[in-house]
Amino acid sequence: MKIAFLLSLSFLTISLFYGCQKEEQASMPIISTTAVTNITVVSMTSGGNITSDGGATVTSRGLYWGTTVNPTSSDSTTNDGDGVGQFISNITSLTSYKVYHIRAFAINSVGTAYGADILFSTGGKIIDYESNVSDYEGNEYRVVKIGTQVWMADNLKTTKYNDGEVIPIVKDNIVWNALTSPAYCWYNNNEAVYKPAYGALYNKYAAYSDKLCPTGWHVSSLAEWTVLTNYLNLGEEKNVAGSKMKEAGSTHWQSPNEATNESGFAALPSGIREFWPDGTSFRGIYTEGHWWNSTVPSDIYNSSEWVQLQYNMANFNIFSGVNTENAGMSIRCIKD
Repeated sequence: MKIAFLLSLSFLTISLFYGCQKEEQASMPIISTTAVTNITVVSMTSGGNITSDGGATVTSRGLYWGTTVNPTSSDSTTNDGDGVGQFISNITSLTSYKVYHIRAFAINSVGTAYGADILFSTGGKIIDYESNVSDYEGNEYRVVKIGTQVWMADNLKTTKYNDGEVIPIVKDNIVWNALTSPAYCWYNNNEAVYKPAYGALYNKYAAYSDKLCPTGWHVSSLAEWTVLTNYLNLGEEKNVAGSKMKEAGSTHWQSPNEATNESGFAALPSGIREFWPDGTSFRGIYTEGHWWNSTVPSDIYNSSEWVQLQYNMANFNIFSGVNTENAGMSIRCIKD
């Protein structure tokens, strides 16, 4: 009897030891997010695939979804059971013509594992997001494929060229207005408030330089803007490219914002530094965005050309003017 008891005790000790050892060796699950399908203006289908529980039971799985990148448990959630393998998530009651992010999750005793973030629009078109790209300073920009083109989905915010040379920042209005060389500024000269979302404002000389964008990218030309807008207007009865390019909602754009962001371009109203003689005025934040292009105008009566979007308009506009070299505008880079 005593021997049997000791054997039982030894077996229990060994079991506890190996059980604890297994728990200590456990890791987070391995999970991927399923491609989005069945998109309507109010619903979609996705899910996930858990290929490993990491050595600890998956107790919860599903989708996190919301309107910002990499949604978490603080956003909306589906509950799709437990364990490994594939699961399907159906999300309904979405807002029509709105951009959403989803990613699958799986939870075990070690923590929460995530699948890739997928962006889609309830307008019925999946937004083809690619990996981020970084500039010389390490600022990261989202990348989106639209038709045959690959664009940054954020405004440029670098203060250095792609070879490390510093781009001059000019705050003084008189100095800015007299420039004949590249420079940049922040809206209202307030970097802390406006840099994160809206990026920098550059003069034309900076836009025409060949090293403003990261290596392998360049400042978009007028022809490339035209390719983009022709693609977005294809099959439409009127010019609605601007609506498909602007970030939807009123987080950044003033209401009423005519926008669906079906393209994923996510244009923001970064405003402009005026090009009047005194150069004193910043305007347009929240209501309009202006972007340089790299094309030198052929019309001798125009010193520069740029594109513009407004909060209350669905169309895309091309503007030109004289004595505009020192306007401060945004930059979007396109892949070579």
